[in-house]
Amino acid sequence: MSAAHASRIGEYWGVPDLAVEIISPTSAFKDREIKRREYAKAGIAEYWIIDLAEKAVEILQEADSGDYRRSVQLANAEVLSSRLFEGFSLPLTELFAEP
Repeated sequence: MSAAHASRIGEYWGVPDLAVEIISPTSAFKDREIKRREYAKAGIAEYWIIDLAEKAVEILQEADSGDYRRSVQLANAEVLSSRLFEGFSLPLTELFAEP
């Protein structure tokens, strides 16, 4: 949750600014379709879908329509960043590096 929305934090957290899902073959439909609709309806501003098999990240951003628009699809040596969290960046080579 961003500092601008820290007031949402109480005994229970309110709606986050960012949701991140790591999909698997068994959760792909749920993450790409069902959770997408639920998160958009809840007002989560940005939604990242991380696909470990494809080594790719899809960034979805809130649109006026109440759904998300795909902002960017990242892969290979690109760098993950967020319009919500200034200064955050993570090269996908680090994200998908073998442990």
